[in-house]
This record gives sequence, C-alpha cells and structure tokens, in this order.
Amino acid sequence: MSTVQELELLVKDLDITTTEIYVADFLNSHFCELEDLEKLDSILNDLKKNEQILNEKCVQLQNETLKPLQQSLKLFDSTIVKLEELQATRLELQDTLAEHCDKVTSKNLTNSQGKSTDNNVTLLEQLVSLQKQVDSLERSKQYLKILVVAEEL
Repeated sequence: MSTVQELELLVKDLDITTTEIYVADFLNSHFCELEDLEKLDSILNDLKKNEQILNEKCVQLQNETLKPLQQSLKLFDSTIVKLEELQATRLELQDTLAEHCDKVTSKNLTNSQGKSTDNNVTLLEQLVSLQKQVDSLERSKQYLKILVVAEEL
C-alpha cells in the first residue's frame, strides 16, 4: 500500500475486516524476516515497560494528590462550620437589635405622652452602650473573616 492509502485508512472509520487486512499488510511489509520479529518483540517489551512506568506514575500522582485534597476538604468543612456559627451569631444579634428597637420605639411613644425625660437619658445611654456592643461584635466578625481567609491561604 502507498503512504496516501495508509493515511486514508487511518482517517476513515474501519470495519473489522478492513482493520485486520490493514494490520496484516502493515506487519507483512515492515516485518518480513525473523530478525524483524525479534525487533517487534523488543518494541512490544519497551511499550509494556513504558505502560508499566506510566501506570506507576499515575498511582504515585494519585497518592500524592489524595492527602492535599483531603486536607483541603477538612479545611473547607471547618470553614463551613465557622461560617454557620457566625451566621447564627448574626441572626441572634439581628433579633436582639430588633427587640431593642421595639423597646426604644415603645419607650419613645410613652415618653412623648408625658413620661419624665430622665428615662430618655437612660435610654440614650443604653443605645450608646448597645451601639458599642454592636461595633465590638462587628469588629470580631471582621476579625474572624480575616482568620478564615488567612487559614484558607
């Protein structure tokens, strides 16, 4: 067979009969003598060795990547737990703030109806204290976020 015909056979889909004929023709044209068959054996042995080496490398790479992947998964899981805890804390703070807002609103309504202004001062002090607590919690939240990012790196 000519080179063009060989290339055409490689490009198109072959049925079993055509494939068998092509392989037989290839072997007959390239391996005519007993020495050629010995070369074929050495080539096959080299290919088997290469396959074995590649399989060993594949197993080694799988083993090498398994541990970092497991560590990353553990880190990811712990980060999720921390984020869930932060979310729960945020929701608690949100509920607490809503309760305090309701109290302030109800006290303001009561004060506007004739209560003493001493309660306003106390209420203002409470609001300032609450604001400081919220700010402190926000800073803590930011600090925890920084720790999570640093831990991921």
